[in-house]
Amino acid sequence: MREGVPQFRMFYRGVSVTALSRQTVRIQLPKADKDMMLGLLTLPVLSQAFWQTRPFNEPLSAPPLSSGPYRISRYKLGQ
Repeated sequence: MREGVPQFRMFYRGVSVTALSRQTVRIQLPKADKDMMLGLLTLPVLSQAFWQTRPFNEPLSAPPLSSGPYRISRYKLGQ
């Protein structure tokens, strides 16, 4: 991870995530750590297509695509 929240970059240093198929990923940890794995599993799935054209470390001017079964009805920059 080269961009994003500094706390995540430090905590998840050495972790790699690889898409094996459309619905399967492989998560490799630098060492066995159940707390790190549980933390990773709480993070949202982000759309590669959405983020390819946007800097990951800058504020968004539009709501991001997400993986949940809901829609964002209102969005206010900075909140």
